[in-house]
Amino acid sequence: MTENPAQAGAFVKASVLLRRDQVVRLDRLAIDIRASNGTVVTRAEIIRACIEVVLGLELDVTEVFGEQDLIDLIHQRIRR
Repeated sequence: MTENPAQAGAFVKASVLLRRDQVVRLDRLAIDIRASNGTVVTRAEIIRACIEVVLGLELDVTEVFGEQDLIDLIHQRIRR
């Protein structure tokens, strides 16, 4: 069994507000993963995975002035 990363001290708790539809979509993704192969993946794991991908993109954020600009930039970058 793998060690819980939070218990290992590798994590810092960061609270963020999500829209209700975002939580529903995260839950749906977790349910779909579990249904497809039996693996339990938490919302937190999904969010951390998304963060890792986005941070790995090394985005040029000079033209980002808000959340929607960032969303558009990420979409452009991952659709290349």
